[in-house]
Amino acid sequence: MLLVRCATAPAAPKTGLDKMINSKLFQIIQSFAPEEKEAFSLFLKSPFHVRGGADEMLRYFSCLTDSNRQIDSLDKETLHALVFPDKPFSEARFERATTRLYKIVEQFLTIQQYQLEENEPKRMLDLAVSFRKKNLDSLYEKQILKLKKSAGENNKESVKNYLHKYQIAREEHIKLSLANTGKTDLGISDMLENLHLFYNLELIEMINLFSLQQKLGNPPLTEALEYTMAKPHVSDYMIQKSPLIYIRTKIQDYFFQSDANQEMFEYLDLLIKKYENQIDQEEVADLYGFLRSYCTFLISVKNLDLYAPLHEIQKYSLKKGYFHYMDKINSYNFLNITRVALNINKIEWAKDFIDSQRHKIWGEGESEELYKLNKALCLFEEKKYEDALQNIMYNFFFVSYFLVARRLELRIYYELKFDLLPYKIDAFRKYIERESSKKVSEMDRVSSVNFINMLLQLSQKSPNSAKRSAQIIQRINQKKLLAERRWLLVKAHELAVSQPDS
Repeated sequence: MLLVRCATAPAAPKTGLDKMINSKLFQIIQSFAPEEKEAFSLFLKSPFHVRGGADEMLRYFSCLTDSNRQIDSLDKETLHALVFPDKPFSEARFERATTRLYKIVEQFLTIQQYQLEENEPKRMLDLAVSFRKKNLDSLYEKQILKLKKSAGENNKESVKNYLHKYQIAREEHIKLSLANTGKTDLGISDMLENLHLFYNLELIEMINLFSLQQKLGNPPLTEALEYTMAKPHVSDYMIQKSPLIYIRTKIQDYFFQSDANQEMFEYLDLLIKKYENQIDQEEVADLYGFLRSYCTFLISVKNLDLYAPLHEIQKYSLKKGYFHYMDKINSYNFLNITRVALNINKIEWAKDFIDSQRHKIWGEGESEELYKLNKALCLFEEKKYEDALQNIMYNFFFVSYFLVARRLELRIYYELKFDLLPYKIDAFRKYIERESSKKVSEMDRVSSVNFINMLLQLSQKSPNSAKRSAQIIQRINQKKLLAERRWLLVKAHELAVSQPDS
Protein backbone atom coordinates (compact mmCIF):
# COMPACT_ATOMS: atom_id res chain seq x y z
CA MET A 1 0.00 0.00 0.00
CA LEU A 2 2.85 2.38 0.82
CA LEU A 3 5.13 1.03 -1.88
CA VAL A 4 5.44 4.12 -4.11
CA ARG A 5 6.22 3.77 -7.80
CA CYS A 6 7.29 6.67 -9.98
CA ALA A 7 4.85 7.24 -12.79
CA THR A 8 6.26 6.89 -16.27
CA ALA A 9 5.01 9.02 -19.12
CA PRO A 10 3.72 7.04 -22.12
CA ALA A 11 6.35 6.67 -24.82
CA ALA A 12 5.96 8.81 -27.90
CA PRO A 13 5.31 6.99 -31.18
CA LYS A 14 8.52 5.91 -32.85
CA THR A 15 9.64 7.87 -35.86
CA GLY A 16 11.32 6.30 -38.86
CA LEU A 17 14.71 7.36 -37.48
CA ASP A 18 13.93 5.86 -34.06
CA LYS A 19 13.18 2.55 -35.73
CA MET A 20 16.42 2.74 -37.66
CA ILE A 21 18.46 3.66 -34.55
CA ASN A 22 16.95 0.79 -32.55
CA SER A 23 17.38 -1.67 -35.37
CA LYS A 24 19.70 -4.67 -35.30
CA LEU A 25 22.14 -2.78 -37.51
CA PHE A 26 22.57 0.07 -35.04
CA GLN A 27 22.76 -2.27 -32.03
CA ILE A 28 25.54 -4.31 -33.62
CA ILE A 29 27.57 -1.32 -34.78
CA GLN A 30 27.29 0.31 -31.35
CA SER A 31 28.77 -2.88 -29.85
CA PHE A 32 31.91 -2.63 -32.04
CA ALA A 33 35.17 -2.10 -30.18
CA PRO A 34 37.55 0.50 -31.72
CA GLU A 35 39.63 -2.22 -33.38
CA GLU A 36 36.47 -3.75 -34.89
CA LYS A 37 35.44 -0.40 -36.34
CA GLU A 38 38.85 -0.10 -37.97
CA ALA A 39 38.70 -3.67 -39.29
CA PHE A 40 35.17 -3.17 -40.67
CA SER A 41 36.26 -0.03 -42.53
CA LEU A 42 38.96 -2.13 -44.25
CA PHE A 43 36.36 -4.83 -44.92
CA LEU A 44 34.11 -2.29 -46.67
CA LYS A 45 37.04 -1.22 -48.87
CA SER A 46 37.66 -4.78 -50.08
CA PRO A 47 36.24 -5.30 -53.59
CA PHE A 48 36.09 -9.05 -52.89
CA HIS A 49 33.44 -8.55 -50.20
CA VAL A 50 31.81 -5.29 -51.33
CA ARG A 51 31.36 -5.06 -55.07
CA GLY A 52 30.10 -1.63 -55.98
CA GLY A 53 28.74 1.09 -53.75
CA ALA A 54 31.56 0.77 -51.20
CA ASP A 55 31.87 4.54 -50.81
CA GLU A 56 28.17 4.81 -49.90
CA MET A 57 28.52 2.03 -47.32
CA LEU A 58 31.59 3.71 -45.85
CA ARG A 59 29.77 7.03 -45.53
CA TYR A 60 26.76 5.33 -43.91
CA PHE A 61 29.01 3.47 -41.45
CA SER A 62 30.88 6.70 -40.67
CA CYS A 63 27.59 8.46 -39.85
CA LEU A 64 26.67 5.74 -37.35
CA THR A 65 30.07 5.78 -35.62
CA ASP A 66 31.03 9.45 -35.74
CA SER A 67 31.63 10.44 -32.10
CA ASN A 68 31.28 14.13 -33.01
CA ARG A 69 27.77 13.68 -34.36
CA GLN A 70 24.62 13.08 -32.30
CA ILE A 71 22.95 10.30 -34.27
CA ASP A 72 19.65 10.69 -32.42
CA SER A 73 19.46 14.32 -33.60
CA LEU A 74 19.53 13.29 -37.28
CA ASP A 75 16.52 12.49 -39.41
CA LYS A 76 16.40 10.20 -42.43
CA GLU A 77 16.62 13.04 -44.89
CA THR A 78 19.83 14.35 -43.29
CA LEU A 79 21.36 10.88 -43.19
CA HIS A 80 20.36 10.29 -46.81
CA ALA A 81 22.07 13.52 -47.80
CA LEU A 82 25.28 12.42 -46.05
CA VAL A 83 25.25 8.95 -47.58
CA PHE A 84 24.05 9.99 -51.06
CA PRO A 85 25.22 13.65 -51.41
CA ASP A 86 24.40 13.89 -55.14
CA LYS A 87 20.95 12.27 -55.09
CA PRO A 88 17.49 13.47 -54.03
CA PHE A 89 15.92 11.87 -50.99
CA SER A 90 14.37 8.47 -51.60
CA GLU A 91 12.84 6.37 -48.81
CA ALA A 92 13.32 3.19 -50.86
CA ARG A 93 17.00 3.96 -51.57
CA PHE A 94 17.65 4.64 -47.89
CA GLU A 95 15.97 1.36 -46.85
CA ARG A 96 17.95 -0.60 -49.45
CA ALA A 97 21.20 0.94 -48.17
CA THR A 98 20.28 0.07 -44.57
CA THR A 99 19.47 -3.53 -45.53
CA ARG A 100 22.67 -3.88 -47.54
CA LEU A 101 24.88 -2.49 -44.78
CA TYR A 102 23.26 -4.87 -42.31
CA LYS A 103 24.00 -7.87 -44.56
CA ILE A 104 27.63 -6.75 -44.92
CA VAL A 105 27.88 -6.40 -41.12
CA GLU A 106 26.53 -9.95 -40.75
CA GLN A 107 29.08 -11.23 -43.24
CA PHE A 108 31.90 -9.42 -41.42
CA LEU A 109 30.89 -10.86 -38.03
CA THR A 110 30.60 -14.38 -39.45
CA ILE A 111 34.05 -14.24 -41.06
CA GLN A 112 35.53 -12.64 -37.96
CA GLN A 113 34.12 -15.47 -35.82
CA TYR A 114 35.35 -18.13 -38.25
CA GLN A 115 38.88 -16.71 -38.14
CA LEU A 116 39.18 -16.96 -34.33
CA GLU A 117 41.97 -19.23 -33.09
CA GLU A 118 39.43 -21.49 -31.37
CA ASN A 119 37.93 -22.31 -34.79
CA GLU A 120 41.19 -23.47 -36.37
CA PRO A 121 40.14 -27.17 -36.15
CA LYS A 122 36.99 -26.37 -38.12
CA ARG A 123 38.98 -24.44 -40.73
CA MET A 124 41.40 -27.37 -41.10
CA LEU A 125 38.49 -29.78 -41.57
CA ASP A 126 36.78 -27.51 -44.10
CA LEU A 127 40.03 -27.36 -46.07
CA ALA A 128 40.11 -31.17 -46.20
CA VAL A 129 36.53 -31.16 -47.54
CA SER A 130 37.59 -28.69 -50.26
CA PHE A 131 40.54 -30.92 -51.25
CA ARG A 132 38.20 -33.94 -51.47
CA LYS A 133 35.69 -32.13 -53.66
CA LYS A 134 38.48 -31.04 -56.00
CA ASN A 135 39.89 -34.62 -56.20
CA LEU A 136 43.21 -33.47 -54.76
CA ASP A 137 43.90 -36.84 -53.13
CA SER A 138 47.49 -36.22 -52.10
CA LEU A 139 46.67 -32.91 -50.41
CA TYR A 140 43.58 -34.51 -48.86
CA GLU A 141 45.54 -37.35 -47.26
CA LYS A 142 48.13 -34.94 -45.84
CA GLN A 143 45.39 -32.73 -44.43
CA ILE A 144 43.63 -35.68 -42.76
CA LEU A 145 46.91 -36.81 -41.19
CA LYS A 146 47.48 -33.26 -39.97
CA LEU A 147 43.97 -33.19 -38.48
CA LYS A 148 44.44 -36.52 -36.70
CA LYS A 149 47.78 -35.45 -35.29
CA SER A 150 46.34 -32.16 -34.05
CA ALA A 151 43.33 -33.90 -32.48
CA GLY A 152 45.62 -36.48 -30.85
CA GLU A 153 47.89 -33.83 -29.37
CA ASN A 154 44.91 -32.23 -27.65
CA ASN A 155 44.35 -35.14 -25.27
CA LYS A 156 42.20 -33.27 -22.75
CA GLU A 157 38.65 -34.51 -22.61
CA SER A 158 35.82 -32.32 -23.81
CA VAL A 159 32.54 -32.61 -25.67
CA LYS A 160 34.02 -30.33 -28.32
CA ASN A 161 37.03 -32.60 -28.80
CA TYR A 162 34.95 -35.74 -29.24
CA LEU A 163 32.69 -33.94 -31.71
CA HIS A 164 35.74 -32.80 -33.70
CA LYS A 165 37.21 -36.32 -33.73
CA TYR A 166 33.85 -37.67 -34.88
CA GLN A 167 33.73 -35.11 -37.69
CA ILE A 168 37.25 -36.10 -38.82
CA ALA A 169 36.29 -39.78 -38.78
CA ARG A 170 33.07 -39.03 -40.66
CA GLU A 171 34.94 -37.05 -43.32
CA GLU A 172 37.37 -39.95 -43.74
CA HIS A 173 34.41 -42.33 -43.96
CA ILE A 174 32.91 -40.26 -46.80
CA LYS A 175 36.21 -40.40 -48.71
CA LEU A 176 36.60 -44.16 -48.20
CA SER A 177 32.99 -44.75 -49.30
CA LEU A 178 33.71 -43.10 -52.67
CA ALA A 179 36.14 -45.93 -53.49
CA ASN A 180 34.71 -48.83 -51.47
CA THR A 181 36.80 -51.99 -51.97
CA GLY A 182 34.81 -54.02 -49.44
CA LYS A 183 38.02 -54.75 -47.48
CA THR A 184 37.77 -52.08 -44.76
CA ASP A 185 35.19 -50.96 -42.21
CA LEU A 186 35.09 -47.58 -44.03
CA GLY A 187 36.28 -45.86 -40.85
CA ILE A 188 32.99 -46.69 -39.13
CA SER A 189 34.70 -47.98 -35.94
CA ASP A 190 36.45 -44.65 -35.21
CA MET A 191 33.33 -42.76 -36.18
CA LEU A 192 31.10 -44.74 -33.82
CA GLU A 193 33.47 -44.58 -30.84
CA ASN A 194 33.75 -40.79 -30.96
CA LEU A 195 30.04 -40.45 -31.71
CA HIS A 196 29.19 -42.51 -28.61
CA LEU A 197 31.57 -40.50 -26.42
CA PHE A 198 30.18 -37.20 -27.71
CA TYR A 199 26.55 -38.35 -27.47
CA ASN A 200 26.82 -39.82 -23.96
CA LEU A 201 28.60 -36.74 -22.60
CA GLU A 202 25.96 -34.41 -24.03
CA LEU A 203 23.13 -36.70 -22.92
CA ILE A 204 24.25 -36.92 -19.28
CA GLU A 205 25.08 -33.21 -19.09
CA MET A 206 21.65 -32.17 -20.42
CA ILE A 207 19.84 -34.62 -18.11
CA ASN A 208 21.79 -33.33 -15.11
CA LEU A 209 21.11 -29.71 -16.03
CA PHE A 210 17.40 -30.35 -16.47
CA SER A 211 17.29 -32.27 -13.18
CA LEU A 212 18.87 -29.25 -11.49
CA GLN A 213 16.26 -26.98 -13.12
CA GLN A 214 13.58 -29.23 -11.65
CA LYS A 215 15.11 -28.71 -8.21
CA LEU A 216 15.15 -24.94 -8.65
CA GLY A 217 11.75 -24.47 -10.29
CA ASN A 218 9.10 -26.32 -12.24
CA PRO A 219 9.96 -26.37 -15.97
CA PRO A 220 7.49 -28.23 -18.22
CA LEU A 221 8.31 -31.87 -19.00
CA THR A 222 7.93 -32.27 -22.77
CA GLU A 223 7.51 -35.60 -24.54
CA ALA A 224 11.16 -35.57 -25.64
CA LEU A 225 12.36 -34.84 -22.09
CA GLU A 226 10.10 -37.48 -20.58
CA TYR A 227 11.40 -40.10 -23.02
CA THR A 228 15.04 -39.14 -22.38
CA MET A 229 14.73 -38.95 -18.59
CA ALA A 230 13.09 -42.38 -18.42
CA LYS A 231 16.25 -44.28 -19.43
CA PRO A 232 19.42 -42.19 -19.01
CA HIS A 233 21.58 -45.33 -19.41
CA VAL A 234 25.32 -45.17 -20.03
CA SER A 235 27.29 -48.38 -20.60
CA ASP A 236 30.20 -49.45 -18.39
CA TYR A 237 32.37 -49.39 -21.51
CA MET A 238 31.76 -45.65 -21.98
CA ILE A 239 32.31 -44.94 -18.27
CA GLN A 240 35.66 -46.73 -18.34
CA LYS A 241 36.71 -44.88 -21.50
CA SER A 242 36.00 -41.41 -20.18
CA PRO A 243 36.71 -39.82 -16.75
CA LEU A 244 34.37 -36.98 -17.75
CA ILE A 245 31.50 -39.41 -18.35
CA TYR A 246 32.37 -41.11 -15.04
CA ILE A 247 32.14 -37.83 -13.11
CA ARG A 248 28.88 -36.82 -14.75
CA THR A 249 27.29 -40.20 -14.01
CA LYS A 250 28.39 -39.83 -10.38
CA ILE A 251 26.71 -36.41 -10.28
CA GLN A 252 23.58 -38.06 -11.59
CA ASP A 253 23.75 -40.96 -9.10
CA TYR A 254 24.56 -38.84 -6.04
CA PHE A 255 22.38 -35.82 -6.61
CA PHE A 256 19.34 -37.16 -8.44
CA GLN A 257 19.07 -40.86 -7.71
CA SER A 258 19.50 -40.54 -3.94
CA ASP A 259 19.30 -38.03 -1.11
CA ALA A 260 22.38 -35.87 -1.50
CA ASN A 261 24.44 -35.06 1.56
CA GLN A 262 27.64 -33.25 2.46
CA GLU A 263 29.77 -36.40 2.20
CA MET A 264 28.66 -36.95 -1.42
CA PHE A 265 29.26 -33.30 -2.20
CA GLU A 266 32.80 -33.40 -0.82
CA TYR A 267 33.55 -36.67 -2.66
CA LEU A 268 32.54 -35.12 -5.99
CA ASP A 269 34.79 -32.13 -5.27
CA LEU A 270 37.73 -34.52 -4.73
CA LEU A 271 36.78 -36.51 -7.84
CA ILE A 272 36.83 -33.40 -10.05
CA LYS A 273 40.21 -32.37 -8.64
CA LYS A 274 41.58 -35.88 -9.26
CA TYR A 275 40.84 -35.73 -13.00
CA GLU A 276 41.16 -31.96 -13.41
CA ASN A 277 44.37 -32.15 -15.49
CA GLN A 278 42.85 -34.73 -17.86
CA ILE A 279 39.80 -32.63 -18.71
CA ASP A 280 39.50 -29.44 -20.76
CA GLN A 281 39.33 -26.29 -18.61
CA GLU A 282 35.91 -25.29 -19.96
CA GLU A 283 34.50 -28.67 -18.97
CA VAL A 284 36.07 -28.45 -15.49
CA ALA A 285 34.55 -24.98 -15.10
CA ASP A 286 31.13 -26.45 -16.02
CA LEU A 287 31.56 -29.28 -13.50
CA TYR A 288 32.37 -26.80 -10.73
CA GLY A 289 29.50 -24.59 -11.85
CA PHE A 290 27.15 -27.53 -11.44
CA LEU A 291 28.65 -28.47 -8.07
CA ARG A 292 28.25 -24.89 -6.80
CA SER A 293 24.68 -24.63 -8.06
CA TYR A 294 23.66 -27.84 -6.40
CA CYS A 295 25.41 -26.84 -3.18
CA THR A 296 23.48 -23.56 -3.21
CA PHE A 297 20.28 -25.56 -3.58
CA LEU A 298 21.22 -27.82 -0.65
CA ILE A 299 21.86 -24.74 1.50
CA SER A 300 18.45 -23.35 0.56
CA VAL A 301 16.84 -26.52 1.95
CA LYS A 302 18.47 -26.29 5.40
CA ASN A 303 22.04 -27.56 4.84
CA LEU A 304 23.65 -24.45 6.36
CA ASP A 305 26.87 -26.32 7.17
CA LEU A 306 27.67 -26.26 3.45
CA TYR A 307 28.32 -22.50 3.42
CA ALA A 308 31.95 -22.98 4.48
CA PRO A 309 32.88 -25.68 1.90
CA LEU A 310 30.99 -23.75 -0.79
CA HIS A 311 33.02 -20.63 0.01
CA GLU A 312 36.24 -22.64 -0.36
CA ILE A 313 35.12 -24.03 -3.72
CA GLN A 314 34.18 -20.53 -4.87
CA LYS A 315 37.63 -19.21 -3.89
CA TYR A 316 39.28 -22.11 -5.73
CA SER A 317 37.14 -21.46 -8.82
CA LEU A 318 38.07 -17.77 -8.74
CA LYS A 319 41.77 -18.65 -8.49
CA LYS A 320 41.55 -21.04 -11.45
CA GLY A 321 39.49 -18.64 -13.58
CA TYR A 322 36.42 -20.90 -13.73
CA PHE A 323 34.01 -18.07 -12.96
CA HIS A 324 35.16 -15.73 -15.73
CA TYR A 325 34.40 -15.62 -19.44
CA MET A 326 36.34 -13.04 -21.44
CA ASP A 327 37.48 -11.62 -18.08
CA LYS A 328 33.86 -11.01 -17.05
CA ILE A 329 31.90 -12.62 -14.22
CA ASN A 330 28.26 -13.60 -14.45
CA SER A 331 26.02 -11.31 -12.36
CA TYR A 332 24.40 -14.24 -10.53
CA ASN A 333 27.79 -15.62 -9.51
CA PHE A 334 28.91 -12.14 -8.43
CA LEU A 335 25.96 -11.84 -6.04
CA ASN A 336 26.11 -15.45 -4.84
CA ILE A 337 29.83 -15.34 -3.99
CA THR A 338 29.25 -12.25 -1.83
CA ARG A 339 26.27 -13.74 -0.02
CA VAL A 340 28.06 -17.02 0.71
CA ALA A 341 31.09 -15.20 2.16
CA LEU A 342 28.85 -13.02 4.36
CA ASN A 343 27.02 -16.08 5.65
CA ILE A 344 30.26 -17.29 7.24
CA ASN A 345 31.20 -13.78 8.43
CA LYS A 346 33.92 -13.19 5.81
CA ILE A 347 32.97 -9.51 5.55
CA GLU A 348 36.38 -8.08 4.64
CA TRP A 349 36.93 -10.81 2.06
CA ALA A 350 33.53 -10.04 0.52
CA LYS A 351 34.29 -6.29 0.38
CA ASP A 352 37.63 -6.91 -1.33
CA PHE A 353 35.95 -9.28 -3.77
CA ILE A 354 33.18 -6.92 -4.88
CA ASP A 355 35.64 -4.03 -5.31
CA SER A 356 37.98 -6.21 -7.41
CA GLN A 357 35.11 -7.34 -9.66
CA ARG A 358 33.16 -4.08 -9.83
CA HIS A 359 34.06 -3.41 -13.46
CA LYS A 360 34.06 -7.05 -14.57
CA ILE A 361 30.35 -7.84 -14.21
CA TRP A 362 28.94 -9.38 -17.38
CA GLY A 363 26.38 -7.05 -18.93
CA GLU A 364 26.68 -3.30 -18.63
CA GLY A 365 23.02 -2.48 -17.97
CA GLU A 366 22.82 -3.29 -14.25
CA SER A 367 26.46 -3.63 -13.18
CA GLU A 368 26.49 -0.52 -10.98
CA GLU A 369 23.13 -1.38 -9.40
CA LEU A 370 24.37 -4.89 -8.66
CA TYR A 371 27.62 -3.55 -7.20
CA LYS A 372 25.62 -1.31 -4.84
CA LEU A 373 23.37 -4.20 -3.79
CA ASN A 374 26.46 -6.27 -2.91
CA LYS A 375 27.88 -3.30 -1.03
CA ALA A 376 24.58 -2.91 0.84
CA LEU A 377 24.73 -6.56 1.91
CA CYS A 378 28.21 -5.98 3.35
CA LEU A 379 27.11 -2.82 5.16
CA PHE A 380 24.18 -4.74 6.63
CA GLU A 381 26.51 -7.39 8.06
CA GLU A 382 28.59 -4.57 9.57
CA LYS A 383 25.36 -3.31 11.19
CA LYS A 384 25.57 -0.06 9.23
CA TYR A 385 21.88 -0.26 8.48
CA GLU A 386 21.21 3.32 7.39
CA ASP A 387 24.15 3.21 4.95
CA ALA A 388 22.98 -0.14 3.64
CA LEU A 389 19.50 1.25 3.00
CA GLN A 390 20.98 4.11 0.94
CA ASN A 391 22.77 1.63 -1.36
CA ILE A 392 19.84 -0.65 -2.18
CA MET A 393 18.71 -0.46 -5.80
CA TYR A 394 15.49 -2.02 -7.09
CA ASN A 395 15.68 -1.62 -10.87
CA PHE A 396 16.78 -5.13 -11.85
CA PHE A 397 15.90 -7.09 -14.97
CA PHE A 398 16.27 -10.41 -13.12
CA VAL A 399 13.56 -10.74 -10.51
CA SER A 400 15.76 -12.84 -8.18
CA TYR A 401 18.02 -9.79 -7.59
CA PHE A 402 14.96 -7.66 -6.88
CA LEU A 403 13.81 -10.21 -4.29
CA VAL A 404 17.21 -10.09 -2.56
CA ALA A 405 17.00 -6.29 -2.46
CA ARG A 406 13.45 -6.26 -1.04
CA ARG A 407 14.27 -8.86 1.61
CA LEU A 408 17.34 -6.85 2.61
CA GLU A 409 15.17 -3.75 2.95
CA LEU A 410 12.76 -5.62 5.24
CA ARG A 411 15.61 -6.94 7.37
CA ILE A 412 16.94 -3.39 7.77
CA TYR A 413 13.49 -2.13 8.78
CA TYR A 414 13.32 -4.92 11.37
CA GLU A 415 16.77 -4.11 12.79
CA LEU A 416 15.95 -0.40 13.00
CA LYS A 417 12.48 -1.13 14.43
CA PHE A 418 10.78 1.08 11.84
CA ASP A 419 7.01 1.44 12.26
CA LEU A 420 6.58 1.03 8.49
CA LEU A 421 7.77 -2.60 8.58
CA PRO A 422 4.24 -4.17 8.57
CA TYR A 423 3.26 -2.07 5.54
CA LYS A 424 6.47 -2.97 3.72
CA ILE A 425 5.88 -6.66 4.46
CA ASP A 426 2.33 -6.40 3.14
CA ALA A 427 3.51 -4.67 -0.05
CA PHE A 428 6.14 -7.37 -0.62
CA ARG A 429 3.59 -10.13 -0.09
CA LYS A 430 1.25 -8.55 -2.64
CA TYR A 431 4.12 -8.27 -5.14
CA ILE A 432 4.91 -11.98 -4.73
CA GLU A 433 1.24 -12.92 -5.16
CA ARG A 434 0.88 -10.69 -8.23
CA GLU A 435 4.08 -11.77 -9.98
CA SER A 436 4.33 -15.41 -8.87
CA SER A 437 2.85 -16.89 -12.03
CA LYS A 438 4.68 -14.51 -14.40
CA LYS A 439 8.23 -13.85 -13.23
CA VAL A 440 8.99 -15.52 -9.89
CA SER A 441 10.20 -19.14 -9.90
CA GLU A 442 8.42 -21.59 -7.61
CA MET A 443 11.53 -21.90 -5.43
CA ASP A 444 11.90 -18.11 -5.06
CA ARG A 445 8.19 -17.71 -4.42
CA VAL A 446 8.00 -20.31 -1.65
CA SER A 447 11.29 -19.14 -0.09
CA SER A 448 10.16 -15.51 -0.01
CA VAL A 449 6.63 -16.25 1.24
CA ASN A 450 8.07 -18.35 4.09
CA PHE A 451 10.51 -15.52 4.86
CA ILE A 452 7.62 -13.06 5.07
CA ASN A 453 5.68 -15.33 7.43
CA MET A 454 8.66 -15.86 9.73
CA LEU A 455 9.47 -12.14 9.77
CA LEU A 456 5.89 -11.32 10.69
CA GLN A 457 6.09 -13.69 13.65
CA LEU A 458 9.39 -12.18 14.77
CA SER A 459 8.01 -8.64 14.55
CA GLN A 460 4.79 -9.26 16.48
CA LYS A 461 4.49 -7.00 19.52
CA SER A 462 4.26 -9.68 22.17
CA PRO A 463 6.55 -10.38 25.14
CA ASN A 464 9.82 -11.95 24.15
CA SER A 465 10.58 -15.22 25.88
CA ALA A 466 12.52 -18.42 25.60
CA LYS A 467 9.28 -20.28 24.85
CA ARG A 468 8.35 -17.95 21.98
CA SER A 469 11.91 -18.10 20.68
CA ALA A 470 11.87 -21.92 20.69
CA GLN A 471 8.53 -22.00 18.86
CA ILE A 472 9.75 -19.73 16.06
CA ILE A 473 13.05 -21.62 15.75
CA GLN A 474 11.10 -24.86 15.42
CA ARG A 475 8.93 -23.34 12.68
CA ILE A 476 12.01 -22.03 10.86
CA ASN A 477 13.62 -25.48 10.94
CA GLN A 478 10.43 -27.09 9.66
CA LYS A 479 10.50 -24.98 6.48
CA LYS A 480 12.22 -26.80 3.64
CA LEU A 481 12.56 -23.63 1.54
CA LEU A 482 13.25 -20.42 3.42
CA ALA A 483 15.15 -17.31 2.30
CA GLU A 484 17.56 -15.66 4.77
CA ARG A 485 17.34 -18.71 7.09
CA ARG A 486 20.58 -17.95 8.98
CA TRP A 487 19.53 -14.37 9.82
CA LEU A 488 16.03 -15.47 10.88
CA LEU A 489 17.52 -18.07 13.24
CA VAL A 490 19.79 -15.43 14.81
CA LYS A 491 16.84 -13.09 15.35
CA ALA A 492 14.73 -15.91 16.80
CA HIS A 493 17.46 -16.78 19.30
CA GLU A 494 17.67 -13.10 20.30
CA LEU A 495 14.03 -13.21 21.45
CA ALA A 496 15.02 -15.49 24.30
CA VAL A 497 18.09 -13.44 25.23
CA SER A 498 16.32 -10.09 25.29
CA GLN A 499 13.74 -11.15 27.90
CA PRO A 500 14.12 -14.63 29.40
CA ASP A 501 11.19 -16.45 30.98
CA SER A 502 10.87 -15.90 34.69
